[in-house]
Amino acid sequence: MKMDKNKKKQILVGVVVIIVALFAYNYYNSDDVVTDAVCGDGVCNGGETQASCSQDCGTAQTYVCGDGTCNGDETEATCSTDCGTTIIYVCGDGTCNGDETQSSCPADCGTAAVTDYLSNVVSRYTMEGNANDIVGNNDGMASSVSFINGRDGTAAMLSGSGVIVIPITAELEATGDYSVSLWAMPTIDNGHSYLIAGWQSYLIQMFPDYGTIEAKVYSGVSGTTDELYADGLGLNIWQNIIWTYDASSQESVLYLNGVEYDRTVHPFPLYNAGRDIWIGNWAGQLHRGFYGMIDDVRIYDVTLTSTNAASIANA
Repeated sequence: MKMDKNKKKQILVGVVVIIVALFAYNYYNSDDVVTDAVCGDGVCNGGETQASCSQDCGTAQTYVCGDGTCNGDETEATCSTDCGTTIIYVCGDGTCNGDETQSSCPADCGTAAVTDYLSNVVSRYTMEGNANDIVGNNDGMASSVSFINGRDGTAAMLSGSGVIVIPITAELEATGDYSVSLWAMPTIDNGHSYLIAGWQSYLIQMFPDYGTIEAKVYSGVSGTTDELYADGLGLNIWQNIIWTYDASSQESVLYLNGVEYDRTVHPFPLYNAGRDIWIGNWAGQLHRGFYGMIDDVRIYDVTLTSTNAASIANA
Protein backbone atom coordinates (compact mmCIF):
# COMPACT_ATOMS: atom_id res chain seq x y z
CA MET A 1 0.00 0.00 0.00
CA LYS A 2 1.50 3.22 -1.02
CA MET A 3 1.32 6.48 1.02
CA ASP A 4 0.41 9.45 -1.03
CA LYS A 5 2.82 12.31 -1.31
CA ASN A 6 0.76 14.74 0.73
CA LYS A 7 0.66 12.40 3.69
CA LYS A 8 4.44 11.99 3.63
CA LYS A 9 4.90 15.72 3.45
CA GLN A 10 2.68 16.26 6.50
CA ILE A 11 4.61 13.68 8.53
CA LEU A 12 7.96 15.24 7.61
CA VAL A 13 6.80 18.70 8.57
CA GLY A 14 5.53 17.38 11.89
CA VAL A 15 8.90 15.78 12.70
CA VAL A 16 10.74 19.01 11.89
CA VAL A 17 8.40 21.01 14.13
CA ILE A 18 8.98 18.62 17.01
CA ILE A 19 12.78 18.82 16.59
CA VAL A 20 12.70 22.60 16.46
CA ALA A 21 10.48 22.74 19.55
CA LEU A 22 12.80 20.47 21.54
CA PHE A 23 15.85 22.53 20.55
CA ALA A 24 14.16 25.78 21.54
CA TYR A 25 13.07 24.34 24.89
CA ASN A 26 16.59 23.13 25.76
CA TYR A 27 18.15 26.39 24.63
CA TYR A 28 15.99 28.71 26.69
CA ASN A 29 16.07 26.57 29.82
CA SER A 30 19.86 26.15 29.85
CA ASP A 31 21.98 27.90 32.61
CA ASP A 32 24.41 28.92 29.92
CA VAL A 33 22.03 30.97 27.94
CA VAL A 34 22.51 34.70 28.18
CA THR A 35 19.22 36.50 27.89
CA ASP A 36 18.97 40.02 26.75
CA ALA A 37 19.94 42.39 29.63
CA VAL A 38 18.04 45.59 30.15
CA CYS A 39 20.06 48.41 31.76
CA GLY A 40 17.96 50.06 34.40
CA ASP A 41 15.88 47.05 35.41
CA GLY A 42 17.69 46.89 38.78
CA VAL A 43 19.43 43.60 37.96
CA CYS A 44 23.03 43.40 36.86
CA ASN A 45 22.96 40.46 34.43
CA GLY A 46 23.82 39.36 30.97
CA GLY A 47 26.64 41.40 29.60
CA GLU A 48 26.07 44.33 31.95
CA THR A 49 29.15 45.65 33.83
CA GLN A 50 29.96 48.56 36.08
CA ALA A 51 31.32 50.31 33.03
CA SER A 52 28.33 49.57 30.70
CA CYS A 53 25.51 49.87 33.25
CA SER A 54 26.41 51.52 36.53
CA GLN A 55 22.67 51.87 37.28
CA ASP A 56 22.34 48.10 37.77
CA CYS A 57 25.92 47.09 38.56
CA GLY A 58 27.12 50.04 40.62
CA THR A 59 30.45 51.80 40.32
CA ALA A 60 33.91 50.46 41.14
CA GLN A 61 35.27 51.59 44.57
CA THR A 62 38.45 53.56 44.15
CA TYR A 63 40.79 53.79 47.18
CA VAL A 64 42.97 56.86 47.13
CA CYS A 65 46.26 56.84 49.05
CA GLY A 66 46.44 60.04 51.03
CA ASP A 67 42.73 60.46 51.81
CA GLY A 68 43.40 59.80 55.49
CA THR A 69 41.64 56.42 55.59
CA CYS A 70 43.36 53.05 55.38
CA ASN A 71 40.90 50.91 53.39
CA GLY A 72 40.51 48.56 50.48
CA ASP A 73 43.76 46.97 49.48
CA GLU A 74 45.88 49.70 51.09
CA THR A 75 48.59 48.50 53.49
CA GLU A 76 51.53 49.94 55.41
CA ALA A 77 53.70 48.91 52.45
CA THR A 78 51.52 50.44 49.69
CA CYS A 79 50.21 53.49 51.54
CA SER A 80 51.97 54.41 54.78
CA THR A 81 50.33 57.86 54.59
CA ASP A 82 46.92 56.34 55.39
CA CYS A 83 47.93 53.10 57.13
CA GLY A 84 50.90 54.35 59.13
CA THR A 85 54.08 52.47 59.84
CA THR A 86 54.95 49.94 62.53
CA ILE A 87 56.95 51.73 65.23
CA ILE A 88 59.76 49.78 66.83
CA TYR A 89 60.56 50.96 70.35
CA VAL A 90 64.19 50.53 71.31
CA CYS A 91 65.14 50.08 74.96
CA GLY A 92 68.09 52.31 75.66
CA ASP A 93 67.19 55.22 73.36
CA GLY A 94 66.49 57.48 76.32
CA THR A 95 62.73 57.65 75.76
CA CYS A 96 60.16 55.59 77.66
CA ASN A 97 57.45 54.89 75.08
CA GLY A 98 55.34 52.22 73.42
CA ASP A 99 55.12 49.09 75.52
CA GLU A 100 58.26 49.92 77.52
CA THR A 101 57.84 49.90 81.29
CA GLN A 102 60.00 50.26 84.37
CA SER A 103 60.14 46.48 84.53
CA SER A 104 60.93 45.82 80.86
CA CYS A 105 63.21 48.81 80.22
CA PRO A 106 64.57 50.55 83.33
CA ALA A 107 67.21 52.21 81.12
CA ASP A 108 64.52 54.42 79.53
CA CYS A 109 61.73 54.33 82.11
CA GLY A 110 63.75 54.35 85.32
CA THR A 111 63.22 52.06 88.26
CA ALA A 112 60.06 51.86 90.27
CA ALA A 113 60.11 53.54 93.64
CA VAL A 114 59.53 51.28 96.59
CA THR A 115 55.83 51.75 97.26
CA ASP A 116 55.30 48.63 99.30
CA TYR A 117 57.72 49.00 102.18
CA LEU A 118 57.25 45.35 103.15
CA SER A 119 58.01 43.80 99.75
CA ASN A 120 61.77 44.36 99.77
CA VAL A 121 62.54 43.25 103.31
CA VAL A 122 65.47 40.83 103.37
CA SER A 123 65.09 40.03 107.08
CA ARG A 124 62.57 41.07 109.71
CA TYR A 125 62.66 40.52 113.46
CA THR A 126 59.32 41.15 115.19
CA MET A 127 60.65 39.87 118.55
CA GLU A 128 57.59 37.72 119.18
CA GLY A 129 59.12 35.69 121.97
CA ASN A 130 62.38 35.17 120.05
CA ALA A 131 64.78 36.78 117.60
CA ASN A 132 63.78 34.69 114.59
CA ASP A 133 63.69 36.13 111.07
CA ILE A 134 60.07 35.93 109.90
CA VAL A 135 60.94 36.78 106.27
CA GLY A 136 64.24 35.05 105.47
CA ASN A 137 66.45 32.43 107.03
CA ASN A 138 68.68 34.72 109.07
CA ASP A 139 67.55 33.96 112.61
CA GLY A 140 69.20 35.95 115.39
CA MET A 141 70.65 34.53 118.62
CA ALA A 142 69.50 36.33 121.78
CA SER A 143 71.66 36.48 124.89
CA SER A 144 70.55 38.09 128.18
CA VAL A 145 67.40 39.30 126.44
CA SER A 146 63.82 38.92 127.66
CA PHE A 147 60.72 39.30 125.54
CA ILE A 148 57.93 41.31 127.15
CA ASN A 149 54.83 43.16 126.08
CA GLY A 150 55.91 45.93 123.76
CA ARG A 151 54.72 48.21 121.00
CA ASP A 152 52.94 45.52 118.99
CA GLY A 153 52.92 42.12 120.63
CA THR A 154 56.19 41.43 122.43
CA ALA A 155 59.49 43.27 122.15
CA ALA A 156 63.09 42.52 123.09
CA MET A 157 64.01 43.94 126.51
CA LEU A 158 67.72 44.65 127.02
CA SER A 159 69.49 45.81 130.17
CA GLY A 160 72.98 46.83 129.12
CA SER A 161 74.52 43.39 128.74
CA GLY A 162 71.93 41.89 126.41
CA VAL A 163 72.57 41.39 122.70
CA ILE A 164 71.02 39.80 119.63
CA VAL A 165 73.57 38.51 117.14
CA ILE A 166 72.54 37.91 113.52
CA PRO A 167 75.07 35.76 111.63
CA ILE A 168 76.16 37.58 108.50
CA THR A 169 75.13 36.26 105.08
CA ALA A 170 75.70 37.62 101.60
CA GLU A 171 72.19 39.07 101.44
CA LEU A 172 72.66 40.94 104.73
CA GLU A 173 75.90 42.63 103.70
CA ALA A 174 75.59 46.27 102.70
CA THR A 175 77.00 45.83 99.21
CA GLY A 176 74.28 47.76 97.37
CA ASP A 177 71.20 49.79 98.20
CA TYR A 178 70.42 49.25 101.87
CA SER A 179 68.04 50.38 104.60
CA VAL A 180 67.55 49.57 108.28
CA SER A 181 64.39 50.31 110.25
CA LEU A 182 63.73 49.63 113.93
CA TRP A 183 61.59 50.74 116.84
CA ALA A 184 63.23 51.60 120.14
CA MET A 185 62.16 52.75 123.59
CA PRO A 186 65.11 53.79 125.78
CA THR A 187 64.29 53.53 129.47
CA ILE A 188 67.53 54.70 131.08
CA ASP A 189 69.67 57.73 130.33
CA ASN A 190 73.02 55.94 130.22
CA GLY A 191 74.69 58.50 128.01
CA HIS A 192 75.65 56.37 125.02
CA SER A 193 74.30 53.06 123.72
CA TYR A 194 74.17 51.07 120.52
CA LEU A 195 70.99 50.06 118.72
CA ILE A 196 72.31 48.09 115.73
CA ALA A 197 75.76 47.65 114.22
CA GLY A 198 76.86 46.13 110.93
CA TRP A 199 80.49 46.06 111.99
CA GLN A 200 82.63 48.50 109.94
CA SER A 201 79.69 49.17 107.58
CA TYR A 202 77.14 51.10 109.59
CA LEU A 203 76.17 51.85 113.16
CA ILE A 204 73.05 53.39 114.68
CA GLN A 205 73.51 54.59 118.23
CA MET A 206 71.75 56.94 120.63
CA PHE A 207 72.63 59.52 123.22
CA PRO A 208 69.57 59.78 125.48
CA ASP A 209 71.22 62.47 127.57
CA TYR A 210 71.36 64.71 124.51
CA GLY A 211 68.14 63.43 122.99
CA THR A 212 70.11 62.50 119.88
CA ILE A 213 70.27 59.61 117.40
CA GLU A 214 73.47 59.15 115.41
CA ALA A 215 74.06 56.99 112.35
CA LYS A 216 77.61 56.29 111.22
CA VAL A 217 78.73 54.94 107.87
CA TYR A 218 82.20 53.48 107.42
CA SER A 219 84.67 53.09 104.61
CA GLY A 220 87.44 50.56 104.89
CA VAL A 221 89.20 52.17 101.94
CA SER A 222 90.24 55.28 103.84
CA GLY A 223 89.19 54.43 107.37
CA THR A 224 86.86 57.44 107.32
CA THR A 225 83.40 57.72 108.79
CA ASP A 226 80.50 60.04 108.19
CA GLU A 227 77.92 60.87 110.82
CA LEU A 228 74.25 61.77 110.56
CA TYR A 229 72.25 63.17 113.47
CA ALA A 230 68.63 63.45 114.49
CA ASP A 231 67.35 65.32 117.53
CA GLY A 232 64.18 64.76 119.50
CA LEU A 233 64.83 61.37 121.08
CA GLY A 234 62.86 60.81 124.26
CA LEU A 235 62.81 58.30 127.15
CA ASN A 236 60.02 55.78 127.70
CA ILE A 237 58.35 56.40 124.38
CA TRP A 238 58.50 54.36 121.18
CA GLN A 239 60.45 55.93 118.35
CA ASN A 240 61.12 54.72 114.82
CA ILE A 241 64.64 55.11 113.43
CA ILE A 242 65.46 54.53 109.75
CA TRP A 243 68.81 54.77 108.03
CA THR A 244 69.04 54.42 104.24
CA TYR A 245 71.94 54.10 101.81
CA ASP A 246 71.88 54.66 98.04
CA ALA A 247 74.78 52.76 96.47
CA SER A 248 74.77 54.72 93.20
CA SER A 249 75.00 58.15 94.84
CA GLN A 250 76.65 56.87 98.07
CA GLU A 251 74.17 59.04 99.95
CA SER A 252 72.86 58.19 103.43
CA VAL A 253 69.69 59.59 105.01
CA LEU A 254 68.58 59.40 108.65
CA TYR A 255 64.91 59.55 109.65
CA LEU A 256 63.40 59.80 113.12
CA ASN A 257 59.68 59.05 113.40
CA GLY A 258 59.20 59.39 109.66
CA VAL A 259 60.90 62.80 109.40
CA GLU A 260 64.18 63.31 107.58
CA TYR A 261 66.78 64.87 109.87
CA ASP A 262 70.07 64.52 108.05
CA ARG A 263 71.73 63.31 104.87
CA THR A 264 75.30 62.98 103.68
CA VAL A 265 77.27 61.63 100.74
CA HIS A 266 79.95 59.14 101.73
CA PRO A 267 83.14 59.52 99.62
CA PHE A 268 83.67 55.76 99.28
CA PRO A 269 81.50 52.63 99.03
CA LEU A 270 80.53 51.05 102.33
CA TYR A 271 83.04 48.67 103.80
CA ASN A 272 82.05 45.09 104.48
CA ALA A 273 84.21 43.04 106.78
CA GLY A 274 81.96 39.98 106.70
CA ARG A 275 81.13 40.39 110.39
CA ASP A 276 77.86 39.62 112.15
CA ILE A 277 75.14 42.19 112.83
CA TRP A 278 74.65 43.09 116.51
CA ILE A 279 71.46 44.51 118.01
CA GLY A 280 71.58 46.29 121.37
CA ASN A 281 75.34 46.26 121.82
CA TRP A 282 78.62 46.98 120.08
CA ALA A 283 79.84 44.24 117.78
CA GLY A 284 82.09 41.83 119.61
CA GLN A 285 82.82 43.99 122.63
CA LEU A 286 79.65 44.15 124.76
CA HIS A 287 80.04 47.70 125.90
CA ARG A 288 77.75 50.70 125.67
CA GLY A 289 74.79 48.32 125.78
CA PHE A 290 71.26 49.56 125.26
CA TYR A 291 68.76 49.86 128.13
CA GLY A 292 65.18 49.54 126.97
CA MET A 293 63.06 47.77 124.37
CA ILE A 294 63.71 47.14 120.66
CA ASP A 295 61.07 45.89 118.24
CA ASP A 296 60.37 45.17 114.57
CA VAL A 297 63.90 45.38 113.15
CA ARG A 298 63.91 45.29 109.34
CA ILE A 299 66.79 45.08 106.89
CA TYR A 300 66.06 46.04 103.27
CA ASP A 301 67.97 45.65 100.02
CA VAL A 302 66.52 48.92 98.67
CA THR A 303 66.80 52.60 99.52
CA LEU A 304 63.61 53.54 101.33
CA THR A 305 62.08 56.89 100.37
CA SER A 306 60.74 59.62 102.60
CA THR A 307 57.25 58.35 101.79
CA ASN A 308 58.21 54.86 102.96
CA ALA A 309 59.73 56.27 106.14
CA ALA A 310 56.55 58.17 106.94
CA SER A 311 54.41 55.10 106.24
CA ILE A 312 56.47 52.89 108.54
CA ALA A 313 56.47 55.46 111.34
CA ASN A 314 52.72 55.94 111.10
CA ALA A 315 51.78 52.28 110.73
